[in-house]
Amino acid sequence: MNLSHPHISFTPEASPNVNIFSSPLDTYPTNEDFDDQPQPIKQKFRNIYEIMEATRPFEALMADFGPEPIDEIEDNEGDIPLEDINLTPKAALNGPESEMWKSAMQTEMEALMRNGTWTLVPRPKNRNVISSKWVLTKKKDAHGVVTRYKARVVARGFSQIPGVDFKETFAPTLKMVPLRVMLAFSAGFNLELHHLDIETAFLHGDLNEEIFMQQPPFFEDSKFPKYVCKLHKSLYGLKQSPRMWHHKLHTFLMSINFRRLQAEPNLYIRKEGSDYVIIGVYVDDLPIASNSTTSMRKAINQLKEKFPVKDLGPLEYCLGIKVTRNRTEGTLTMSQRKLVEEILHKFEMSDCKPIATPMTVPCKLSSNDSPKTVEEEQLMKTLPYRQILGSIRYLVSCTRPDLSYSAGFLSRFMQNPGVAHWNALKRVLRYLQYTKDIGLTYKSFQSRNSSQINGWLQTPLVGWTDSDWGGGS
Repeated sequence: MNLSHPHISFTPEASPNVNIFSSPLDTYPTNEDFDDQPQPIKQKFRNIYEIMEATRPFEALMADFGPEPIDEIEDNEGDIPLEDINLTPKAALNGPESEMWKSAMQTEMEALMRNGTWTLVPRPKNRNVISSKWVLTKKKDAHGVVTRYKARVVARGFSQIPGVDFKETFAPTLKMVPLRVMLAFSAGFNLELHHLDIETAFLHGDLNEEIFMQQPPFFEDSKFPKYVCKLHKSLYGLKQSPRMWHHKLHTFLMSINFRRLQAEPNLYIRKEGSDYVIIGVYVDDLPIASNSTTSMRKAINQLKEKFPVKDLGPLEYCLGIKVTRNRTEGTLTMSQRKLVEEILHKFEMSDCKPIATPMTVPCKLSSNDSPKTVEEEQLMKTLPYRQILGSIRYLVSCTRPDLSYSAGFLSRFMQNPGVAHWNALKRVLRYLQYTKDIGLTYKSFQSRNSSQINGWLQTPLVGWTDSDWGGGS
């Protein structure tokens, strides 16, 4: 297939060695990248990788399973499907879906050219030139069905020089607690819920630094193959890209009379008379709630005039969370069946026997159950105790508070788990097998009697507690 573009040639022989298991915007190179790096960079990041492999906290698993890191490609692409982990550009272009991937790559290049992301210049002397790569992912719906093939040109930002290629990098992102509050508020007052996606979001940020990058593989300019790209817009992979995009979106929302909550920097509210619109910002995912269809449509049209917006319709699937709404019964449910199935598949528990409780009662595990022999220590080093626990803790932070005690209790032994702890953790996975569709359900206030509610601030605060009577002893 000829991926035609003025002065651009498609050369599939020049396929790079790419690993897309981790987020394409990771600040550390992958193991496969080490061979291409200078010796100081090799030594620096090899030490970091040894620490990461030794600890593997649950934050690292969020990059595998969930949306927490802000350095993601758009549409929550940090949540890479398990079957796509080893997908490289060379494999994709020579595989059965090559036409779809070629089309996705061509679409990406056309978007970059149209946006004026870079200009080609002779390679400057005594300047850092970062490399680039392709990251290919499949966009899937809540049922795991492929809805879109996506290709992204990603700058390999780990080679950026602090103080030269970037300065500030921090950018806030919507946390799960305010997202749940927003959805609970929407369910309680029967608000309209919508979902927008900003296409190629990071490409709209303006750079303050002068950055040079190698031309993307397969799309080197046929007239100037030795030239490099002088970046004018932020690009996926650059360390400052999230910050530049967030600043651009924040500035625009403030200009159209939205106001940011002091307690949550990624919730914006605009009030016009009795109508109000609430926008949550998670990188390029924008859930919107409003008590007025007219006000919501006005806000959506204003965003479309400024950015290329993809209207995804009523909120159904956002940040890896399936949102199921029953307007007749006045309920809204958040669940993560797809993520649970991915966790079970990754840790080879897809066919495990389901069980109705996550832990035994009483559960008398302690540090005395840690390995006591060299053989047991070696065995536990080969088992993914921390990885599984990290996945469960991420579920807890989103939609599964029923696992809070199990995750907290088993986390006590994360430093030195034994076989007994491992068996208890596998029981939690069996419980997940039994409860794939369990989630959080919020109800409309209209479904409650008037004596229970008289305005938002007077709604009853309900809580639960449980006790095992001192472990039954």
